[in-house]
Amino acid sequence: MTLHSDCYRILGFPCRVGIEIAVAPGNSTSVNDAIATFPLYANRRRNLCGCRRWYCESKWLRSCTTFGLEIYTTGREAASDPTEVDLLVHHGSTDAPTVDVVEVGVGAGTIVDDIEYTDFQGYLELPTADYALEVRDETGAVTVAAYEAPLATLGLEGGAAVAVASGFLDPSVNSDGPAFGIWVALPSRSNGSTTGIYSKSAGHS
Repeated sequence: MTLHSDCYRILGFPCRVGIEIAVAPGNSTSVNDAIATFPLYANRRRNLCGCRRWYCESKWLRSCTTFGLEIYTTGREAASDPTEVDLLVHHGSTDAPTVDVVEVGVGAGTIVDDIEYTDFQGYLELPTADYALEVRDETGAVTVAAYEAPLATLGLEGGAAVAVASGFLDPSVNSDGPAFGIWVALPSRSNGSTTGIYSKSAGHS
């Protein structure tokens, strides 16, 4: 069994109330179908962003990890500056190395530095524009993938979003699982659905 690591949601939780988050398959009918549960307690009201990470029971997957839920406790539903876009970045690709994200279109340079698997980068407060991004290894010498991030074209000014790197860099040794990609989710999407950033590299989407 495999589960993809690109799930995302912004939820508001009350303070000083212990809760338990249960994760269950899409065809579940009750909490009794949960495959994992996670206790959660906040000492003040928080907007929580959650990204699930891989769980697998397959000898054919080289990049297996235990199932987990990564929580970012200060999620945003709008940009701090209404003329900008606030973007939270999460590394959820099990076989991707520590990476940098370098903007090469408008000349912003390195906007994410040395992010590792399961890490969140703090919110990037970006001017609303259309960006060209390269994902590079931590040396900055090897480009893993390249993407267009048309924040202006998509009309994201004043909004906040989460960009999740997920999938496999080498699906051929991971049961031909989903290829590496970057997906963006908005808190306004009540079902937590995501949209892909446009790929500029063959084999990535």
